[in-house]
Amino acid sequence: MFRFANKSKGFTLIEVMVALAIMAVVLTSSLRLINAYKTNTAVTNQQYNIVQLATAIKNNAKLIMDASMTVCTNITSAYVNDGWGWRHPSCINTSPFPVYTISTNVLTYNIDTANFSGTVNSIISNTSNYCTYTGQTATSVAFNCAGLNVTGIQYQTSTGPTSNAYANTVNIFTTPHNAGTNADFLNFLNFPSAIYIQYNKVFSNVGSTISCNDMLNGSDPSIYANRLDMTDLYLDRVKKTRDNLIALDAALRGYAVSNRVAEFENVPPNGLSTQDSIFVPWLWQALATNQADTLTLCNNATTCSSIVSGTQWAKAAQVSSFASTWLLITTNLMSSNLTYAADAFGNPLRLIPINNGCTGNVSGCVPSTNVPPLPQSGYLAALAAAGYGAMPPYNSLIVSPLCTAAGTAYPDFCRWTVVGPS
Repeated sequence: MFRFANKSKGFTLIEVMVALAIMAVVLTSSLRLINAYKTNTAVTNQQYNIVQLATAIKNNAKLIMDASMTVCTNITSAYVNDGWGWRHPSCINTSPFPVYTISTNVLTYNIDTANFSGTVNSIISNTSNYCTYTGQTATSVAFNCAGLNVTGIQYQTSTGPTSNAYANTVNIFTTPHNAGTNADFLNFLNFPSAIYIQYNKVFSNVGSTISCNDMLNGSDPSIYANRLDMTDLYLDRVKKTRDNLIALDAALRGYAVSNRVAEFENVPPNGLSTQDSIFVPWLWQALATNQADTLTLCNNATTCSSIVSGTQWAKAAQVSSFASTWLLITTNLMSSNLTYAADAFGNPLRLIPINNGCTGNVSGCVPSTNVPPLPQSGYLAALAAAGYGAMPPYNSLIVSPLCTAAGTAYPDFCRWTVVGPS
């Protein structure tokens, strides 16, 4: 019988130890790569969420200003001049721009939560994916941003930021809006052009932290704070304001033209002469308390009694305030839409229907200043007798309280002249 020797043999101890050492090196390297990947992923997610937070802040500002055009223009004739917009009782505690407190990591919206309830819900929805919603009061909504390692939030204006130091947000529109000065209005002449979010990037795999706090564009882009441009938000508000002004312009001019043409067509002996019809500022009739009566033409060759009597021609008392003027104009010409009484930044607007001598510094001009004489024959003589200096074309002035000074080149959307028919 033959015997076959078993020549197979296992690994030696040394071979096993070498293999285990190689595996340990590979595993260690793999773990380092995995940790680095996880850390880089976390940092990337953090940066993404910070960008999204900045975008949410910008979008929320737009929502608040959009809502203000309705909430803050709900007025009656009892409202004092410039007493709406952000000074409105429903809006006095509201600002479109939140503030951040470093010590508590809390982002706070100052907002009248009951009056802006729909907007508040949108703010919570837009923001809570990046900062934890922690609650609200009658005048605020709060979020905690500790999870993002945010170390500061600032707005870029003509006055700052001037350093990279960590600091609580410089509040560019403080509440409540009861200072009785232009500080109560959102200053579109110095609107924030960008928002900066400072934050710490934590690299846990190597135990290091990079402070991304540079808001002044230094030489090292790796430590730049996140910057989101807000020029598009400013341009959106300008466009909405201009759109409203263009609609108002067309309505005011159209009313003056149609009423003058109607009077031209009045058959003698009723009505005024052609010359007198030209010099009557027919737009003033749009301020009558009963718009239906204003459609009646002159039926008397000397006094136009059908227009000047009763409610058919505006009296100075009817337009002694800007609130009364807006109520009459929007009721008679703009389907009672009071959003025209404010700009798209949420500030009140003043309307002077017949701009008689209001040039330069117009801060003291009101609608009832030097009102035009009633329609009558010999209207040029009546103008002279009344000391009324305006002549066709009669212009209207729509002006923001921020744009009343003389000698300043204001943008057209805050100081708009409606040129009537000549």
